[in-house]
Amino acid sequence: MYREDIHQVNEVQSVSSAINDVAEYCDAANLQPQLSDILLAVLSELSNSVTPETFVLKSLNKEQKEYFQNSLGGLIQILIVKLKGNPVLDINNTTNILMLIQSLFEINQKVIMGGLFIIHSLIFALEGSIEQFIA
Repeated sequence: MYREDIHQVNEVQSVSSAINDVAEYCDAANLQPQLSDILLAVLSELSNSVTPETFVLKSLNKEQKEYFQNSLGGLIQILIVKLKGNPVLDINNTTNILMLIQSLFEINQKVIMGGLFIIHSLIFALEGSIEQFIA
């Protein structure tokens, strides 16, 4: 692995840890707009990781890419839980998130933990309304 890629993976881990700290210790009620923006940005990055043309860490091997995706999934899980009841978790965004999870599973040719983290948080955050997304 290239030195730049190692730096970028370490950077992702640092950012993930920092956001975990913020999510754990912050007053989520007062930071809803910021947490919504972070959620959308991390979802965008996860979406980019599914498409080889848009993924910036092209030299990561399969296991490293899966680790990256799992880390982002864990981060998204925390953000969704903190955003329970927020309008950012509307039907359109939730549908897009579920389609992204399906793409993650298809690209990796297996169920990965990051996708399960996100599904778990959606079940928690949407409670009974999650049933409308189950076919």
